[in-house]
Amino acid sequence: MKNLFILLLLFSIIIVSGCVEQGTIVSSPAKDGVIIKRFSFDSSTINEEDTVGLNLEIQNVGEVKATVEDITLFGPDLSEWSVSGPTPSIKVDLLPSVPEVDFEGEARSTRWKLKAPDITAETNYNFGTRIVYSYSTVYTGTLRVVDEKYLETLPEGERSSLLESSGVFSSSITGGPLTVKPMKGRNFIVSGEGGTSQLVFELSNVGSGYPASASTINQNTMYNVEISSSSGLTNCKSYGSTTARLSKGKSRLFSCNFDIPTNVVNKQDIIFSITFNYHYYVDGMASITVEPSGLIGPGGTTVPTTIEVCTGTNTHSCGYERSDCWLDPCCKWDEESATCVTKSCSGISESSCASCGCTLGPTSTTTTIWGCVVAGYSCRTDETDCDNWCSQKGYNGECIAEECPPSNNCCCRCYGIF
Repeated sequence: MKNLFILLLLFSIIIVSGCVEQGTIVSSPAKDGVIIKRFSFDSSTINEEDTVGLNLEIQNVGEVKATVEDITLFGPDLSEWSVSGPTPSIKVDLLPSVPEVDFEGEARSTRWKLKAPDITAETNYNFGTRIVYSYSTVYTGTLRVVDEKYLETLPEGERSSLLESSGVFSSSITGGPLTVKPMKGRNFIVSGEGGTSQLVFELSNVGSGYPASASTINQNTMYNVEISSSSGLTNCKSYGSTTARLSKGKSRLFSCNFDIPTNVVNKQDIIFSITFNYHYYVDGMASITVEPSGLIGPGGTTVPTTIEVCTGTNTHSCGYERSDCWLDPCCKWDEESATCVTKSCSGISESSCASCGCTLGPTSTTTTIWGCVVAGYSCRTDETDCDNWCSQKGYNGECIAEECPPSNNCCCRCYGIF
């Protein structure tokens, strides 16, 4: 299950005269609401009883504010793991995208900590997350009605042009997982007698998720979209109900009544709108492999390295007062003797090595590369040290399953929260 959906509304107007294609329709600029940008583990493989982070990042790419109502972690084997993280009752607002200023929409991230179970053989585990959010879609249209007697007075060319522009000749919709557009239908010509006509729409879910009538997803709420309110129209229903039922990729017709004006002078443009308030849910999937202890090596990788080293004897003269001693890169202040003395060549930088009388040359050595550092994290002494280090940056911290030396065996990852 994935992320989003869109409604397509189509107009059919039944009054008088023959069929004429409706006018220009402004298409929906955005096709999604809240999407799952990332749902993945820190590592694809861990040892049994290791703790690993499961990361979630979501973003509102639609044009209406979204309120996240529910975040759920699920999976057939979830009961075997020790899990801590966001609770299903978490609520957060996400600001919409603003294409005019290149703002892509507000994003938030969080994570779960999962401790793997004790196993005897390599096992693959699948996990899912469900994001339920509330959203709204507003469809606005302009309906042009033409007086029948006025139409008869026009030359043929003007009459044809006016017929083509009658009916719903323009419309717009807020970008999001639902979209609306009017159908082709009959032109809207009135005789001045009033009465009621009907506009017919098609509501479509074109996103990768599913609508619902409540934040609690069950058989009574899933796939349901309420036609919440309308301005300029009355009695909007889908097959006799104010609820339209939509699965992914499906459409549903509904109709609204329209009061025909009796005092139209030549032609008249009437603006109307329809609002849909609904919930929508999107799902993401992630997998991880757990191996029995001993299959993943605990140490780093040792590689040969050639480095430039400053060696020899420092022959530089360091007869300075304390205030000037530190200015010379070949010298340092000795507190015990209270004098400025020469540095050891090994403590002098490559750029100053020759000027101090030392010798700069290549030396072969070995370097241990730790998986934690390669992954972009930091090796700390323990989880407390990790928390303190991350808090200085304004984040939470945790130890994850990446290689570190024994003296600093916590691979520390800093992360933000909702």
